[in-house]
Amino acid sequence: MASSRRYDLDYPSGRTLPAVGNRLSRKTFVIFKQLDAVVLERDLPEHSLRKGDLGAVVHIHDETRLEVEFVRVSGRTQAVVELAAGDVRPVRDEDLPAVRSVSARGAG
Repeated sequence: MASSRRYDLDYPSGRTLPAVGNRLSRKTFVIFKQLDAVVLERDLPEHSLRKGDLGAVVHIHDETRLEVEFVRVSGRTQAVVELAAGDVRPVRDEDLPAVRSVSARGAG
């Protein structure tokens, strides 16, 4: 006899999943892979980088830290920076890259 209950994955409809956040620390974990494009979520004036700048993951140190390279339009590296996973986000389809000049002081 077929059951009339609907299942989503292994949980029946209407049944709530346990709150995973209650078992984890408040750290943000790396969800990226090497060479993923990412968007900077805060200004880094010491590297002439601004929130919204586009970078690429070049190394993942552990579950909370990664290394990101930011390049100029010419292909020259602006900075390679070790960041917390929460300092960047994945690119979204609605993101549009923009061009801006960096100061000569930030030229590396």
